[in-house]
Amino acid sequence: MKLEKIVGKSPNYNKNSTLLLNNFLVVKKSLPKISIEKGIDWDIKADKNERTLKVYLFSLHVIKDLTYSYNDTGKQIYLKKARDIILDWYYKCHNNRGIQHVWNEHAVSSRILNVLFFQNVKNNYYKINKLIINDIINSHCNFLYNEDNYKNNNHGIMMDNALLAASYFSENVNKQFYIEKAFYRLKYTINRDFTRKGLHLENSPEYHRLVLNLLSKSEYLMSFLNLKFDVETNRILNRAKKVSSYIVKPNKIYPLIGDTGLILDKKLDKNYVDFTDFEGGFGVYHYKNYKNPEQSTYLTFKSGAQKTTHKHNDDLSITLFMDGHDILVDSGKYSYDNNDSFRKFLISPKAHNTIFIENKDYTYKLNTYPNKLRISDYRVRGNNKIIQGVNNLYSDVKIKRSIIFNKYRLIFLIDNVMSKGPESVIQNFNIDESAKIEKVNDLKYQIKINDKIYFIETFKQSKVSIASDILPGYISKEFSKLHENERLKFSKNGKRIIFVTAIYPEKFESQIKNAKFSKGVLTYEIFNLKKKIVL
Repeated sequence: MKLEKIVGKSPNYNKNSTLLLNNFLVVKKSLPKISIEKGIDWDIKADKNERTLKVYLFSLHVIKDLTYSYNDTGKQIYLKKARDIILDWYYKCHNNRGIQHVWNEHAVSSRILNVLFFQNVKNNYYKINKLIINDIINSHCNFLYNEDNYKNNNHGIMMDNALLAASYFSENVNKQFYIEKAFYRLKYTINRDFTRKGLHLENSPEYHRLVLNLLSKSEYLMSFLNLKFDVETNRILNRAKKVSSYIVKPNKIYPLIGDTGLILDKKLDKNYVDFTDFEGGFGVYHYKNYKNPEQSTYLTFKSGAQKTTHKHNDDLSITLFMDGHDILVDSGKYSYDNNDSFRKFLISPKAHNTIFIENKDYTYKLNTYPNKLRISDYRVRGNNKIIQGVNNLYSDVKIKRSIIFNKYRLIFLIDNVMSKGPESVIQNFNIDESAKIEKVNDLKYQIKINDKIYFIETFKQSKVSIASDILPGYISKEFSKLHENERLKFSKNGKRIIFVTAIYPEKFESQIKNAKFSKGVLTYEIFNLKKKIVL
């Protein structure tokens, strides 16, 4: 078994190792380095992201950094430093339950793999003695095996992978029980956490990708233990691998949906087939540019969920990519601390391209999703793709969004809101940070990105007035880092509100007129031609 296939390599592992030799510890790229001139403070305190700091500290990723640096250079100083840190952790933390997060499931899963990687490297003159290493393996296996510690999410896969790897090296008489438990949980997880179409249910393209990477490691570990998934489980996995090729944008970057950071996957072949997963509440729609695929038009739609993990209040939200760049984007990831003010904003409807009720919140009740929160329809009519969804989770309010997306890159958003009493209804657009927004009039705004110009224009449907404004916002493409952007807001007040809003490239400017929605039919004029679309 080559543990290099299981233990990932940090992008800056040589730099991290050099810093460690100079008494600075890097536990995670996005977190500040820690001075360890007086030794490692295992119960370190922090004003911000303390939980994350400790989880990564106790993961002992620096051990794999040092081991990889030894593999590159052959210098035993890296292994000596790694052994010293492992022993320091063992004597101060292994049996110390008073320090928070030492036995966090993420930390435990990563730590045992990093220790085993170190212990099994070739020509290691600084191996941990057999008594201590067996104690470490046994304690970690017992923790990972225990159902009280198990997490029913991607961390559970991490735990099972660590348990399989540790069992392979274990001399414990219970090792076969460990192996059988991990294998059973992995099969159950795949059937539980993916839709029948292969979409992972944690509401995030990044975590769809991460889980597939974890499961590929599971299969590698299983090959050394004579284990294989059954036909149906493999069928789900094969579908899931295809879903990745639908989700990724034409530039092979993942959209920032649901705690997804900036990820470029150059090895992935982009698939331009439309994909709607009603079970998972997510769809991706395309018009391919055959001459230059990176210039293709790409739209996503989110409404619904089967799990709340990594879920934002992004229901009825779209993202839009055109001409090789983003126009409408999601908010990305910043932290997992729900008490953080930036996190609260980034998961709110204000950070998404959606329709929402101002000063009202809604809560998720999973058993109500099929009726109250979902993608309700997808069909193709001539040159138009029609996608519809509902969000009826607000108290005394029903919202239906219809998207009309055509090959000429004209998009209509029709938002139909009905409520028992007057409400302030907001149609929100989260604009990419590279864009410049200019107001044309109260109903029309110009968006310029590089040399390309687009418009977002809403059309009056009744005597109800429409207010609009450009407001500041944030996007987070990397953990703990924010980028300022702008968002566009259209607002109306009333009990029956209809928005008809068009998004289009410059060639249609001043050519779209008299857009109206009535009795399920959209009518409009374009280049003086009358159009009608039945929804």
